[in-house]
Amino acid sequence: MMHLLHLNADLTYLLAVSGGKDSMVMAELFRQSGIRFAVVHCNFQLRGEDSDADEVLVQTWCEKHQIRFYVQRFQTEDFAQSQGLSIQEAARILRYMFFKECLPLGPYHFLATAHHQDDAIETLLFHFFRGTGIRGLGSIPEKTDWLIRPLINYSREQISAFAEAHQVTWREDRSNASVKYTRNIIRHEVIPQLEQTFPELRSTLAKNIQRFKGSLKIYEEAILTLRKKLIEVRGRDHYIPIRKLLKQESIEVTLYELLKPFHFNWDLSLQVLQLLDSQSGAKVGNEKYRVIRHGDFLIITEAKVDEADFVMIESDNVNIETAEYLFKISKKLPVSEKLPADPHEIMVTSDPIEFPLILRKWKAGDYLYPFGMPKKKKVARILIDLKMPIHQKEKVRVLESGGRILWVAGIKQDDRTRVKPQTTAVYTIRYIDKTEKDS
Repeated sequence: MMHLLHLNADLTYLLAVSGGKDSMVMAELFRQSGIRFAVVHCNFQLRGEDSDADEVLVQTWCEKHQIRFYVQRFQTEDFAQSQGLSIQEAARILRYMFFKECLPLGPYHFLATAHHQDDAIETLLFHFFRGTGIRGLGSIPEKTDWLIRPLINYSREQISAFAEAHQVTWREDRSNASVKYTRNIIRHEVIPQLEQTFPELRSTLAKNIQRFKGSLKIYEEAILTLRKKLIEVRGRDHYIPIRKLLKQESIEVTLYELLKPFHFNWDLSLQVLQLLDSQSGAKVGNEKYRVIRHGDFLIITEAKVDEADFVMIESDNVNIETAEYLFKISKKLPVSEKLPADPHEIMVTSDPIEFPLILRKWKAGDYLYPFGMPKKKKVARILIDLKMPIHQKEKVRVLESGGRILWVAGIKQDDRTRVKPQTTAVYTIRYIDKTEKDS
């Protein structure tokens, strides 16, 4: 006997119904349960008259049972071509965009899809053959924040039996029989071949999926603990202490999990791992984030300069302007030893400069040798002496070269960068805090 799993009768649901057997059975189960629901259907216009016939079937069923019905026709092929996507990926994107547009209309608390146990088994094998981490072994989740799969623990055989017993009308998508799709190869060729050797294959894999899901929960809890232990958040940047990382049992897996929220895949995380044997300034990045080796840390920072608190400057003649500051560095022959009158600008000898330079927010422990002073002084003490308020201290940046601070930007220059008579070339560096006027 089939029934809907883990549903709240006080909520309202939106059902994704294609017209196939699985989704029509789900719709009939909802109708018999008395739970409030509406139906949404996508016509991708990929199968000519068959696509239109699917739409008519679903709409007719909804009208018969007085169920609210949403439908959208898509120019799927045109969208796929314009976006450089496969037809399947284009259809998936269009489908879920439309679903999300419909959810507030009820409003509907969840979208329900008709994925079942055999779908989960095929997905498990697809993930496994393609290459997956432990999350892929969990196959299809039963529930997310806004999506549920109430048939996920029922087999295709059980769904077919219900359809026959309750005379459910449905239409067969002929593309389901085509082996040009990887999933259909797994369904029609791989699983039947495996079942010849392992007759209980489906039952065994279904049980394994449940065990994998339980293991995944424990794994995720451990990863959360690792992230709290190994990632130091400093403003918008994230610091990973290399010494702590090296103490982990599996550095490869640990680093991958630390970087995963920043859109690093397994291959990129292995490239980041090589930074542990690199010099300061080495980096690996994707479109949104970079990981930079800096001293005893791996620093995860925004790829866009105007969204990062840690900026690497790889050469001279650089001009950076963000919403918060203006930074400029250029190299030239010295005209004189006279210091710039503007506090936002300094002149430094090129001799101690090592690229890349680092422009970052100051932190506890930072120090330099202020002009005319033989002893070092902590940046924190400099800011205290200036009686700088806390909200302004938080914005102060330092310019660093080879692990040494050259300048507390706009405030104090390091004495070791002083232009001397024998200096043959200098850098002029300019930094303006554009938010000062708002402070």
